[in-house]
Amino acid sequence: MCTELFECDSFTVYSHNNQVYDFLADLSRRDWDRFAGVVKRLTMLLLTGAPALDRIEKVKGASNKMYELKIAPPGSKGPQPRVLCLVDGRKIVCLRGVDKRQPKLRPADVRRADKTASSYLGDERERGAKGRKGGKAPP
Repeated sequence: MCTELFECDSFTVYSHNNQVYDFLADLSRRDWDRFAGVVKRLTMLLLTGAPALDRIEKVKGASNKMYELKIAPPGSKGPQPRVLCLVDGRKIVCLRGVDKRQPKLRPADVRRADKTASSYLGDERERGAKGRKGGKAPP
């Protein structure tokens, strides 16, 4: 189940699972502020249709449309924190947090995030179907 983290412009940011929630909770204050700044950039990109910026990339090889949010600035030393997320309407759903140590994301991290995205989207479709058939949608 998703946990609401904060609102940014007309979007709401959620963590989809404990892994990403704990990852974000363990960020330093500076990295949390950087994460919020990158989310702000993502919302501006989504609202204006501008091209992706230097700290936001579409994830290649994912079956769902995911973004990689780069928390640390380019060229930072040490592990670089990243968050893989999905945009669903006005929701930004954080799927997986990773400390990237290699030039590219590990395929295993992309697969896990993709599986989580498929699970999230399946749950949302099920909720929508219940709502359309007159069933009571969960709060």
